Amino acid sequence: MVSGAKYIKALIPAVVNIVYRKLLQYDITARAFQARSTSYDGPLDEYPDENSPQVKHRKMFLRGYLNKLCSDPSKMEFWEYLDKVG
Repeated sequence: MVSGAKYIKALIPAVVNIVYRKLLQYDITARAFQARSTSYDGPLDEYPDENSPQVKHRKMFLRGYLNKLCSDPSKMEFWEYLDKVG
């Protein structure tokens, strides 16, 4: 496992919240969350905030991505995941 990954993993929830708080702070970036992403088919809030279903969905994916980046790069599933999302 990557040295320090457990410390970084502990920070992921806070980092994700900070990223989305910042993105939603500005009208131009917040408007991007009004459009439906291809992987989300739930309800859309007209004026998204941190508790909007579409934002929660995207936060979940960012947490998953960051957690995977902290996983063991010596395993093939790590590289398969990066190939899939990249």
